Order: sequence, then structure tokens, then C-alpha cells
Amino acid sequence: MKRNFTLEMLENVRRFLCVGAHCDDMEIRAGALCSRLIRQGARGYEMILVDGPWARGNGNPQEKKIVPAREIMERREQESRSAAAILGMEKVHFFHLRASHFYRDEVDLNHFRFYYPDFADWSETKALLEKAAYTGYPLGFLARYQEKFVSEFQRMIEEIRPDVIFTHSMADNHPDHYAAACLVTQAAASSGILADVPLLFWHPGSRGSGEPYCPTHLIEVSEEDVGLVCRAVECYESQLPPEQFRAYVRTLLTVPGEMAHVPFAMPCTLAVKNPYNAIDQTREFLLEEWRTGAEAELIPLR
Repeated sequence: MKRNFTLEMLENVRRFLCVGAHCDDMEIRAGALCSRLIRQGARGYEMILVDGPWARGNGNPQEKKIVPAREIMERREQESRSAAAILGMEKVHFFHLRASHFYRDEVDLNHFRFYYPDFADWSETKALLEKAAYTGYPLGFLARYQEKFVSEFQRMIEEIRPDVIFTHSMADNHPDHYAAACLVTQAAASSGILADVPLLFWHPGSRGSGEPYCPTHLIEVSEEDVGLVCRAVECYESQLPPEQFRAYVRTLLTVPGEMAHVPFAMPCTLAVKNPYNAIDQTREFLLEEWRTGAEAELIPLR
């Protein structure tokens, strides 16, 4: 029988884990749901994977402004802790992966620079590699960090024992978001502790989805939850002006709410953890993976 995520399962959540690629991802995509879960008595834990040593320009929100890397990374970490405290999250863990580009050695992080070699001249590339480290594009293909992440993530799971995990969609066009989804899915699949723990993908990020977005669930949240997450995203002053963040978050919750005929809802997709062998059990494999319902299921407030 195809697995599902139900109102009863949501109401029985006592511990939950959110894994975001960047400092503001969780609040934007799942902050209102975190508020709902915490109000019902659950304990929330957050993991942030990637250090982003840049800030948006104050005049043009789409313009990235390079500042001393150490300064902005410390600032964004503090912003995350402040936002998590507003929501009532129990703990925030920073994994400190680097973003998808070259960066100078750690001793030079106070003077951050981007490097984009074209690999046409190997001698030039080799000279560059002597003073820079490649962080992968996307992170999911970076063997240097993948084993470390999976082992650390699994240790965290064993300590937290979450009843549900929320993270990025594997259809997300942002390479860091997609990579985070791949890493979390791999870690979940290789952990016996997570055999019966639901994994849900939140809505793709600001670069959109790689395919038509079809959520499996729309989880209703309250006006109180929306107000709290609007306060939380205001902490990220290094990224967007507060009024833009508030408008963005409210729209992300009101449009799915309209689809579910409620004021506010968070869309998410239940990940498939297929136990069947695609060759030897082809029929069972296909029936487990393929969606059979055309509409997302509403998980209401009550």
C-alpha cells in the first residue's frame, strides 16, 4: 500500500528536523509549519549546510554585495539563531560547507574572492588550485564532503530521533538546494533508524522547480503561525528588506491556502523510500513510485 502522511501522524510529532542549504531557507519554506508543530508541543531541530559569504545590496535586492567573508558568515549565523529563537526551535546546527565556487584558503577568508577558471590552460588551473579549494557544483557531487556529511547527519539523527524530517525538493533548480535534498535523502536511506520516518520536501526555492510542481500534501497553518514566521524572517536583514521578506512569505502560504480552500497552507511532497527492487519487483516498484492521486491532500488545523 502506498505510504502517506496524515493528520494523526502530524499531531503525534514530538521531535522534528529541518535541513536547509542556507541560513534563511527553513524559515521561508517551513517556518510556519515549525510554529504549528512547536505550538502543539513538538521540539524542533535545524541543520544548515552551506556558508554563504555574501549579502544582498541595500539598493537592489537582486545584487549580491561581497563583504569580508568572516564578518558576513558570523552575521548570518547570528541571524539564524535569532530567527530560530523566535520560532522556538530547540537547536541549530551549522555544517559549514562552502558555496559552489572556488575560495581562497581559510587564512584568506577575511578577504573573500570568487574564482572562475575555464580549465583551458592546465598550468594556469594547477597554479590556481595550489591556493584555492573547489567546493563542488552542485554539492551532491562533492565526494570530499559527502561521506563526512552523511556520517555526521546520521549521528545527529540518532541523537534527535525525529518523527519527521523536512528539507529541500529534489526538483529544485537551485544547485545548493538540489544538492542538500540529495545528501539528506542519501543519509535517510542509509540509516536504519529512519526506516519508518517520513521525509517531506518543501516547495522549491526562488529559482523554481525543474518540473511542474505537484505537492502531495497541503498542511494548514494559522494566522498566528504566519505572523510568527514573518517576525522570524525579519532577522535576515543581510538578505532582503523586512517588508519584502514578509510579503514573500505570506504569498508562499496564501496561494497554497487558496488551492486548499483555507487561509494559509504549506505545500510539501512526501518522499518515496521505495523498498522494492526495480528489476526483480518491477510492478511493485512502479506502483510505489508513481502518484495515483491528482490533487494534494489537505492536513487541516483542529
